[in-house]
Amino acid sequence: MAENKAQGRPEGTSGGKVVVSAAEFVQGATSLAGLPKARLPEIALVGRSNVGKSSLINRLANRAGLARASSTPGRTQEVNLFKFTLRAPGAARPATREVHLADLPGYGYAKVAHGKREALVSLIGEYLTGREGLRAVCLLVDCRRDPGDEEREIAEFASEEGRRLLVTVTKADKLGRAELEDRLEVVADGLGVEPADLVVTGEKLPVAPWWERALPLLSEPTRK
Repeated sequence: MAENKAQGRPEGTSGGKVVVSAAEFVQGATSLAGLPKARLPEIALVGRSNVGKSSLINRLANRAGLARASSTPGRTQEVNLFKFTLRAPGAARPATREVHLADLPGYGYAKVAHGKREALVSLIGEYLTGREGLRAVCLLVDCRRDPGDEEREIAEFASEEGRRLLVTVTKADKLGRAELEDRLEVVADGLGVEPADLVVTGEKLPVAPWWERALPLLSEPTRK
């Protein structure tokens, strides 16, 4: 579970083109009905347990501890919703916008009971299918792992549902440049996309490229 609330520093930035003026935990829920009504555009973050969803949320917010990371696979067993307030720097009256990031339960966990695992997979599907306001699916993939059936199913499901897909490669700073380039080729090939379609992230890498790719996806959904 995430902390109840965390406030970003007024002048804190997540990159050169986007300033996060505030970020807070809104609510967690174990069902779609348990979430507040979608009044803001949302991006869903989905990926294997320990792929780095919580770490990415904290870095995007420029705030440690907003989302609680855990070393125990399968600990996040609900949808956790966060609200980000963004503004463009450098203007006398900077325009602001608010967006939701939804941290979905991790998959691929071996220590979760079979029935619970099925319930969590069902929750992910329910959210991706029925969440009003969902604009895009951010699929996180550890750069050191080959995409598996779960990742391909999420990518295919997002396409079938008319959801925009943003493939985000995590932990890229743990590899050298040459090895990373090879791994990006493998990840892209495994998901049927081009390496240029991937967004690369890591603890020591700037998050501005993620915002630059994500924000244009917040227009009206492309549901089929």
